[in-house]
Amino acid sequence: MSKYIVTIEEAKYALDLSKQTTDPMDWRVENASYGSSRYKYKTACQVLRTTIKGLFFHCAYKSDVFYPNSAEIRIHKNINVGLYFNNCRISAIDYCQSEHRNNIGEGLPYYGEIFNGLHRHIWLEEGYGYAVPIVPDWEINLENIIKLFCIENNLDILNGYKAPFTEEQLSLI
Repeated sequence: MSKYIVTIEEAKYALDLSKQTTDPMDWRVENASYGSSRYKYKTACQVLRTTIKGLFFHCAYKSDVFYPNSAEIRIHKNINVGLYFNNCRISAIDYCQSEHRNNIGEGLPYYGEIFNGLHRHIWLEEGYGYAVPIVPDWEINLENIIKLFCIENNLDILNGYKAPFTEEQLSLI
């Protein structure tokens, strides 16, 4: 956790800016083991072709992979998409199987509630952590989550979305 806490005004300013990633999507495989794969993508962000110090976009994807009858099937385990400013995660959309509790945001509707599945994290004066559920009318997958995040956070990915794995693979929730 960062020692410096971004103010609401600073977070809102960073989120409202029209941004573009400095690098195209080039996923790195990390900690891959049999039956599981992890991919990460991280890049700085720029505004009007100027890189903004301390502002970056980070995506992480983890899935379990099965190979029945020579087909590859992915079951999404964790999808994390976030915008960081001065090492603070000021906005995020996550899909996960593990539960976590809203420990900040006293007085807000979801304070104290436990979350898993698809949810959005918003920045509060207390910092990072407050989650709000997302009930989509679309298929939950990496591409749709990244596209939603980019729309909500005024972010364009240089050369567009690129999957960390081949598109022919099947994915299951």
